[in-house]
Amino acid sequence: MEYLIPIAHVSRFKNSKQVKARGKGFSITELNKAGVSIEIARKYGLRIDSRRKSVHQENIEKLKKWISKLSKKKEKIQKSKKEHN
Repeated sequence: MEYLIPIAHVSRFKNSKQVKARGKGFSITELNKAGVSIEIARKYGLRIDSRRKSVHQENIEKLKKWISKLSKKKEKIQKSKKEHN
């Protein structure tokens, strides 16, 4: 499973453009909009930044992709278990 790095907008500017930087974790609102509970996020090692209030669509899309990959992986495991029984 790939390591997810959230994107956060920083208040500094470089060449008159706002810089996107690595965030310390996903905001709770981003997790909720993507349909990931805090317990599941912690179970799978996703970083959570409870101080951050901003919501970025890029982070939500990353989380949704991650969920779909995770569900596909679970389905494969369940199928292989059924075949062995």
